[in-house]
Amino acid sequence: MTPPSKNKTCKQSPNRILLRCFSYLRPHWKLSVGAYVMMYTQDLEQAGEMPPVIGRVKMENVNFRYRAELPEVLHAVSLTIEAGQTVALVGPTEAGKTSIGNLIARFYDVTGGRVTIDDIDVRQVKQASLHRQIGLVPQDSFLFSASIADNIRFGCPEASDDCVE
Repeated sequence: MTPPSKNKTCKQSPNRILLRCFSYLRPHWKLSVGAYVMMYTQDLEQAGEMPPVIGRVKMENVNFRYRAELPEVLHAVSLTIEAGQTVALVGPTEAGKTSIGNLIARFYDVTGGRVTIDDIDVRQVKQASLHRQIGLVPQDSFLFSASIADNIRFGCPEASDDCVE
């Protein structure tokens, strides 16, 4: 990693930096179930830009499975998270908590139902425009073989020392 310039400030939020790191690494991560590599979801040809997000997230009758031959991880899940609301997803291992986060961020597409943000189906927008506006902190942390400051600067190489601190 090339050392970033130390005289600029960073205007990216920590959530966006973490999402950028996660998006960069996701094709290389494997799931424990069947050592399956995370698939890329493809933008539709007619996909547009995600307008500025207010933050209302809704899952409507969502079904999801990682592969056709595997059982459903989520079945008929519906929930609404209002903008600004704090929500914790709790449950036993393999209950679908991580899958819900991955579907909201559109790292996967639902196999039934739909996920919307501010009443816009996430499949109808370009993923890059969605990812610029949301943050996801994965349960598995990752650090590059570099200094802590360089790891923080991954998402904003021009960050000043003050911004990093």
